[in-house]
Amino acid sequence: MILAQQTGWLVSHVGDEVLMLNIDRGEYVGLNPSGAAIWELLEAPKTVPALIDELVAQFEVTRDQATADVDAFVETALQRGVLVEVPEARD
Repeated sequence: MILAQQTGWLVSHVGDEVLMLNIDRGEYVGLNPSGAAIWELLEAPKTVPALIDELVAQFEVTRDQATADVDAFVETALQRGVLVEVPEARD
């Protein structure tokens, strides 16, 4: 699965958190520091394993913790329309 940020969100950084507003849908989302880090890493589309690798490399977290954080964030973010799945390129 390749993930990317969904367009249409206004994003504001407040400390180590991210506040997001989708005016068209009238929806507000607040991201805690780990969610904010994942959001930032998805400025370019990535697979879940690549995202986990980047979290482990950039932050002092174990692979198990990074996997748990990513899995929880991705599930909620896909449901709320914060992230989208990008079709994989076919040869």
